[in-house]
Amino acid sequence: MKKTGNKKRAKRSRPVHDRQSKKRLQQEVMAQYGRDSGQAAEQDDRDWQAWEAPLTPGRPGTQVEETPADPNQTGVAVDDSAIATGAGQVVALASGLCWVHMAEQRIQATLPSRLARQQRSHLAVGDEVRLQQLEDTTWRVLDVLPRRTELSRPDPQNPRRRRLIAANIDQVVIVASVVAPPLRLALIDRYLITVDRGGAAPIIVINKMDLLPDDGARQRHLATLDPYVEQGLPILPCSTHSGRGIEALRAALAGKISVVVGHSGVGKSSLLNALDPSYKIQTAAVSSGGSGRHTTTGSGLYTLEGGIRLIDTPGIRELGLGALDPLHLQHYFPELQGFSAGCRFSNCTHLHEPDCAVRQALRDGAIESHRFNTYRRLMQSLEDEDLSP
Repeated sequence: MKKTGNKKRAKRSRPVHDRQSKKRLQQEVMAQYGRDSGQAAEQDDRDWQAWEAPLTPGRPGTQVEETPADPNQTGVAVDDSAIATGAGQVVALASGLCWVHMAEQRIQATLPSRLARQQRSHLAVGDEVRLQQLEDTTWRVLDVLPRRTELSRPDPQNPRRRRLIAANIDQVVIVASVVAPPLRLALIDRYLITVDRGGAAPIIVINKMDLLPDDGARQRHLATLDPYVEQGLPILPCSTHSGRGIEALRAALAGKISVVVGHSGVGKSSLLNALDPSYKIQTAAVSSGGSGRHTTTGSGLYTLEGGIRLIDTPGIRELGLGALDPLHLQHYFPELQGFSAGCRFSNCTHLHEPDCAVRQALRDGAIESHRFNTYRRLMQSLEDEDLSP
């Protein structure tokens, strides 16, 4: 019997790249998309890496690092075909587009590809931008100017990356409700930290006061806000149904740019309608389970009566703090700082160390329990997420 040997398998032939074809392809790409297309892609990678790095928190009252305003990062060079240039403020956003208030006009402008791909972290309603108008009369954004304040939050998909909510604002109106949805002090605490980091001033509005049965119930609910009153924060009880507090809110907002934030269903859009009924912003009832429904799907800057400029935002169900040093967290709880000097350890976290003056003050009733509980939960979440710089 003839022994059959193993046949050698034919070697796979690897494709040989035609350098001339590759060169012609590169030339076609450059001719169609411009010579900067390759450089733009490399810059996009560097920009994303920069924003994926943890944010460095500043001292209380200072804003976090600003979005780069370098035209080489977020803008484009002035086109030779441009017939005009100008500057204005962003009043609304869409994918790859923005609407800008400039010279008493509202114009639509396209975003450069690099900015459009990083839109959520590099551009927000309230930003000031430079524009150019092309020969076909369309406008496009050149770059984003440095901002003085901002409001941002971590991206839900990537806590190390932020999403801008609003820019160049004077104050943040934190709206909560007493009923449907119930008052959530922990969420107010989170907002206060976020506002403090961005550099704006906070105002706390307690809406839907008409849903409480009597004056006694109203006083009990408002008494839970005493820690904020002691810090000097303005508290404005309101009711869009009865009109209570609307004039006081109008006076607090006059002549300033404010952003309205809060849990879904607390009545942010109803407040805007009460301040100026001509806007008729869509509202919706709260679900039977007590959670709010999103009626605002995108941020927008509205100009209301009496020189009020408000940015309405979609309801936020969860608000993370992003990268924050756990030991830095107590700086946002001034009532804790007043006792921390008496702790045995200078780096006391006030959670488990012996001879902690803060926990002793808590036992003595000198610190509100809900504030300390919020601090404790935030400390634990920061340690669990390990997002500290």
